[in-house]
Amino acid sequence: MKEKSNHIDIPIAQLLDCTDAALTSIFGGVVAEIRDQLRIRKERGELWLGALGCQGFCPFKGCPGHELP
Repeated sequence: MKEKSNHIDIPIAQLLDCTDAALTSIFGGVVAEIRDQLRIRKERGELWLGALGCQGFCPFKGCPGHELP
């Protein structure tokens, strides 16, 4: 039986609730700019932030899951 594996996808609303220290740890950079970008994405209706290189990732649906060999 094949398993499905998911890339990391995080709800944008959850990221907006993170502390400044947590956002700096995750993204690096200026926290105010990170929060602004997350708010813009949320206002566009995006729900998820995913891992780079996730094939088929959708910011509205998240990671589709991937078959493991």
